[in-house]
This record gives sequence, structure tokens and C-alpha cells, in this order.
Amino acid sequence: NVGRVSMVAGAESLSSIMPVVADIGSIGGGDSYAEVALRARKLLMQASMPSLDRRKEHILSASKDISESSGSDLSREAQNVLAERSPIAEVLFPILKSNISPSVSIGLLELYLRHLYRPYSLKTFERDVDKKVVKFSFLNKREEGVLSSSASITSFSELTRAVSSGSLGQVSDHSESKIDRKDEQIPSTMERTGVCMLLNDINSLNAAMPNALEKFPQYSGATSKSDVGAINVLYFIVAGGG
Repeated sequence: NVGRVSMVAGAESLSSIMPVVADIGSIGGGDSYAEVALRARKLLMQASMPSLDRRKEHILSASKDISESSGSDLSREAQNVLAERSPIAEVLFPILKSNISPSVSIGLLELYLRHLYRPYSLKTFERDVDKKVVKFSFLNKREEGVLSSSASITSFSELTRAVSSGSLGQVSDHSESKIDRKDEQIPSTMERTGVCMLLNDINSLNAAMPNALEKFPQYSGATSKSDVGAINVLYFIVAGGG
């Protein structure tokens, strides 16, 4: 019996085995090779990403830009971070727990939500630093040009284009950003509301709940309830312990 062997075992450097990884990533053949091909694509994309410290630096800079903006226009730094499609979740809490101002923390939440809701049409964003809340509105849209986990890429050039276009990134962080199956039942013309609130600890949840709920137009009575059921989303991010 042969145990698991790393695809990079024995390689002098990661760059030296990238052509082999690209070949593995382009394997077709249906479900039999889908998992290993997907792992190869993820490795290829990770190799093309900036370092973790570099990403944290860019994300923090973009968050500061957002916190200082008053409109919906994003700075070039924020646009670049979103265009890179690099995972933000892995650096979210380390940055939140660092010594940053409340306004930058809320800017970071907006950046993360914009990243998370890439598969949707984002409409408006509102930041409330005092209540530590980000409210946004969005619409469903049809996903196009996204590689499935079993997608077949027939050449290295196609794989390279997938990396540069960001399609491969949508595979790599599929669990972080995807359209839920139940969302398909919601018309694309129906505006939805998302609310994300930052908490210092879990014990403050009950006190914070009224401030979060009042952000929803259905709760305040500004809009009637939807006929298709629940359409809105609510997040609580606990930055501290407790």
C-alpha cells in the first residue's frame, strides 16, 4: 500500500514544480480526478497571491480608505484588494484585534462584506461607527464564468487565464463566498438588506440586538414582509473574548 504523498515532495522550490501542478490542475475525466485537480488549482492560486503580511497591509490600507470616504466610490487600493479576490476571512480577526480605530474596524467590515457578496449586485452601503454597524442592500444576480470544482481546463494557458481573471479565486474561496441554493427562489428584482454588527464580546449580544434589527426596513415597518420568506441577512462578528 502506498500512503499519501505530497505533490511537492522533493521539490527544491515551489516555482520549480508549478508546471507539474498546472498539468495536474488541468486534468479532466470527471469526478475521479476532480478533487486532486481542484487542490492543484488552489495551490497554483496561492502561489500567485501576495504573502500574508503583504495582504494584511493592503487590506488594512483599503479599510482606512473606506473609513475616510463619505460616498460609495472606492479608492484604488480598495478596488485592487477586491479585484485580487484574495481571501480576507483569514486576516479579518487578527486585524480587528490589532490596535486600529473603531472607524477603521467598520471600514474593514465593509471591505469584507463587499468581498463576501461578490456574487450579488451590491447597491448601497451605510456605516454607523457609534453603533458598530454596516448596513448594505443587494440584489441576486446570475453567476457567470465561475469554475465549478469539477471544471476541466484543457491547457496551461487556460489555467493561467483563469488565475489572472479571478475565476480560480472563486473556486478557492467557494465556501467564503457563494450563492445559497435557496437564494435562487428570490427574484433578482427584489432588494435585500444585510446588516453586520461588530461586538466586543458575546455578552453584549442581547443589548446590541435592537440596534441591529432596527436597520431592517421590514422590522421598522418601512417595507412590507416578503412573500417568498426570509430574504435578509444578519451577521454578528465578535472581535473579543467572552
